[in-house]
Amino acid sequence: MKILRSFSFVFLGTFFIAFLSFYFFSKKEDKASLTTQIIKVDSGYGYQIKKNGKPLIRQEFIPAVPGQRSFATSENAKHIAELVKQKLLRGQSPVISIDELKELNINTGH
Repeated sequence: MKILRSFSFVFLGTFFIAFLSFYFFSKKEDKASLTTQIIKVDSGYGYQIKKNGKPLIRQEFIPAVPGQRSFATSENAKHIAELVKQKLLRGQSPVISIDELKELNINTGH
């Protein structure tokens, strides 16, 4: 019975270590696989967030702003794209608020 308990303990410990290794290595992979791309749209700029080269988010308009206003500059689009990417990497919702737009001095047309 002692041998069975010892075996169970070793098995569970090995499983736990394997799980942690998989978790941390897969997280590093996820971080490396997210990229941002600024896109030109009819009335300005937008952005895409890609995972493993495939579009995950395509945002042609300034988020959190009523109507359909594009970013006035590619730099503004890049700032928000990077913020969204960082939120995704931290496991947060990618939703952008008006306050975040103001903090980054994004011209919203209001």
